[in-house]
Amino acid sequence: MRHEVARDLSDAAFEFERVVWPALAPMIGGGEYTSVELASEKATADDLDTLAGIDAWQVIRDEHCVRGIASRVQWDVWYQTFTIRISRDNGTTTELFKRLKAIKNIDKGYLFPHLTIQAYVKKPKRKGELIGCAAVKTIGLYTEAERLMIEVGEDALRSSRQNYGIRRADNATFLWIDWDYLNSIGVNVTPYKPVTKEMMSDDEWWASYDLVTD
Repeated sequence: MRHEVARDLSDAAFEFERVVWPALAPMIGGGEYTSVELASEKATADDLDTLAGIDAWQVIRDEHCVRGIASRVQWDVWYQTFTIRISRDNGTTTELFKRLKAIKNIDKGYLFPHLTIQAYVKKPKRKGELIGCAAVKTIGLYTEAERLMIEVGEDALRSSRQNYGIRRADNATFLWIDWDYLNSIGVNVTPYKPVTKEMMSDDEWWASYDLVTD
């Protein structure tokens, strides 16, 4: 990555291009990766990110196609889950609402990312090793998220400690869903997990996901 290019990327976009994409790309069709932070003017990049949830483009030239990717990067943790923000304390609309609206109105052509990728990287930022990452089709992930919110319910999800649950972080509430659980119900997850020795113990894992009260 050229220094002048790297300097313009956020930490998450930098890590994605540095260690996540090289590991996962061969498993999801290959092609070229372009961060929307670099591919678009700032206003357009902001709209793609905040409205459509698209952080990057995957360009597969041999197939003459482009598709959008949503990415989330976390540092120094290893959960093997996808996390979806379901509410913010300030009431701002979250990705759960926005992705489901686009999915349910697909005939209107609303943009949303084809793939959602979650990655875990060791610190220091911009220098650490990749712990693990996975990709899933956004439709499958968010359809199951909606089902859990409706059929299991938010109250029950708050106390759940198996396969899925709710946690608090950064003045927001997140729904987490385990990768293996998604695979078990037919929502195919493509994982890349190179550093299994870095996994947290069960006690550490659950303690880190305990509900934080404000």
